[in-house]
Amino acid sequence: MTPIPELDFAGLNDGDSWCLCADRWLEAYQNQKAPYVKLKSTNIKALEKLI
Repeated sequence: MTPIPELDFAGLNDGDSWCLCADRWLEAYQNQKAPYVKLKSTNIKALEKLI
């Protein structure tokens, strides 16, 4: 993600983790760009939405 200096956000680096809503993950998946998911860190409700 792009740095936003005015919000003191340096941006994301390779290996960083971030929160992504299920709808955006599905959109990325449909475009062959979905990031890996940490299932132990994912609420079951998010997974149910994708089934």
